Amino acid sequence: MPLQLAELAIHIPSTISLFEKYEFNYYQNGSQTLKEACEQKGLDFNKIDNEFNDLQKTQTNQLTIEDMDINLLIDRINGQHHDHESEILSVIFKEIQTLVNDKSMDRKQLQTLVNIEKKFCYLKERLLAHCNKEDKVLFPMIRRIKSLQKDKSPQLKGIVADVKELVKALEYEHLESTLLIAEIKSVLLNFNKAGNMPNGFSSLMAHFKEFELDFHVHIHIENNVLFPKIKKMDE
Repeated sequence: MPLQLAELAIHIPSTISLFEKYEFNYYQNGSQTLKEACEQKGLDFNKIDNEFNDLQKTQTNQLTIEDMDINLLIDRINGQHHDHESEILSVIFKEIQTLVNDKSMDRKQLQTLVNIEKKFCYLKERLLAHCNKEDKVLFPMIRRIKSLQKDKSPQLKGIVADVKELVKALEYEHLESTLLIAEIKSVLLNFNKAGNMPNGFSSLMAHFKEFELDFHVHIHIENNVLFPKIKKMDE
């Protein structure tokens, strides 16, 4: 039976670059197979399958995120993705503000950028709050559960139930952020197509693409590996 996108991204990490290239949603809705994803987008499955097979040939036997225990996953998310996203969100926001203050743009360009600035400011605030909720609430609760498991504490079941409710809220926030990122990206791409881009716009686009990839991998790890492990902690 063909593996789903989420499973492929876990077991063959190099496929993430392929999925990003064709904008396949392996991170939020990874239940599609590669063929189904191609059909949905009207893409040539045979061509993309050949690219996929080439990636498999270069895949080395290495530990995947599925092999990591919960503590290692938390350390990776906290130390790698949260820190990087905080930094690059600030960089992108400053670049947008610089463009908004560029006096060389016409009125239509300026209005588009002002709208982008508002949407991105909201996204930035939501994501920073989301990451803080994970760092300050979710992750300490998970570490406490690990400790209670060792002691076989009767408190375990109640705390796991609370964590599962929190995970549901975080999953919804992932979806909300994914949709908002896609909306901002669409506006940026349409803005780019108009031509006569102000200085600094290409740098903004490059940083946005870097952020988008990091965020996708971040929520892929959580949605497809960490959260399923959390939901089984009381078993």
